Amino acid sequence: GLFRLSSSSDPLVLTLWNGRAPIGDGMYEDADTTITVYLAQGERMNNSASKASASASASSAVIICPGGGYSHLSTQREGHLVARWLNTHGITAVVLEYRLPYGRSSVPASDAQRAIRTVRSNAVAWQVDPSRIGIMGFSAGGHVAATVGTHFDLGNPDAVHLVDRASCRPDFVLLA
Repeated sequence: GLFRLSSSSDPLVLTLWNGRAPIGDGMYEDADTTITVYLAQGERMNNSASKASASASASSAVIICPGGGYSHLSTQREGHLVARWLNTHGITAVVLEYRLPYGRSSVPASDAQRAIRTVRSNAVAWQVDPSRIGIMGFSAGGHVAATVGTHFDLGNPDAVHLVDRASCRPDFVLLA
C-alpha cells in the first residue's frame, strides 16, 4: 500500500506485506516492512549524451539495506542519505526497513527478496530497467544483501499476485 505521494520529487513509501508478514514454516505475524522509493528523475538520467534513447528512460535500481547489528536500523546515514546520493547519479534507490530477526534468521532476507520482487514488478511504472536491479547492504544489512545474492528464486509463474511472479535474484550486489 502507498503511504505518501505528494509530489514527483517526494519518495514513495510502500508496504511489502500488507500487514501479514511471513516468519517461516508457513507461519505469519502481524507486521509489515516498508520501502522508501526515491525514483530517478528523468532530467538527471538523460544528461548523458552517450545513452541510447531506449535505455535513457530506464534507470538502474538499488535496494539499500541499512546496518545496525540486527538490533536497530541506521536508516538515515546508511539508507536515506545514500539513496539521495544515488538519485543524483540517475539511479532509483529503495531504502528497505527490513524486520529484525529476533531469532528468526530468514525474516530479513525474506523482506529483501520481497523488495526486489516489488521493484521488478513495478519496473515499467517506475522507469527501471528490470535487468539492472541490485541490492546494497551495510554491516548487518550487508549480510542481508549477501544472503539474498546467494539465495534467490525466479518467482512463481502461477502466483495470484504479480509481485510473487517476479524473480528475487539481484543483478548485482554491493557490500559495505
